[in-house]
Amino acid sequence: MDIDGAIERGTYRSFDADVAPDPVRFLEAIDGVRGAATKAGNAHPRIAFCGERAGRLWAAGRTAEAVQLEQLCSELAQDVDILCAYPVPYTNDDQALTSICAEHTAVSAC
Repeated sequence: MDIDGAIERGTYRSFDADVAPDPVRFLEAIDGVRGAATKAGNAHPRIAFCGERAGRLWAAGRTAEAVQLEQLCSELAQDVDILCAYPVPYTNDDQALTSICAEHTAVSAC
């Protein structure tokens, strides 16, 4: 994958996973990537979003913030594929993780 080219075209953005998300900036970035993909010739782009921030928040015991981030991401669900990475190990009886997973349309543990 040509990451440098994607950055230049505006179809790739990255954020510091250790910094709390700014919802306005977050949504503006998604709209910017969507616009760049449309400009590049894709009339109906699907955005792929891979994030580790919610997992880091959960691992730090900041479940409410992780749920809030997942809910923000869910607002984008029409044309955005969101892939969330959570650190291991965890157990299926973790109530905090269960509440976060409830925000997803699908959950897979590897």
